[in-house]
Amino acid sequence: MQETSCAAGKIRDRRDEAAESGYRAVHVIVVRDGRMVEIQLRDPREHEWALAVERLGARLGIGLKEGEGPDDLREYFRIASLGMYMERMSQEPDRTFIKAFDAARRRALPYFERS
Repeated sequence: MQETSCAAGKIRDRRDEAAESGYRAVHVIVVRDGRMVEIQLRDPREHEWALAVERLGARLGIGLKEGEGPDDLREYFRIASLGMYMERMSQEPDRTFIKAFDAARRRALPYFERS
């Protein structure tokens, strides 16, 4: 993660180096009217990823976005994030990545099927 300080505040860039969960975004932290304000900047794929993590975590009653939950599910989201990043960077996934993603997806599927 890159973190830059400037007169207006801080910038935390997690696009190239994701959080352990796979979360990617740029956070701009500023002081406005005496209060700290954090602005999250995400591209459409990063936003969809974050929404999926939040929605599934809420549906299952686990803090998935905080790194809680089953290892299989957390691994799926981590690998999915990497795949989206590779796509954004115009990188072709290799066989090892495709195999790992397919295996993670199969293990995570039962969590998506729960109601």
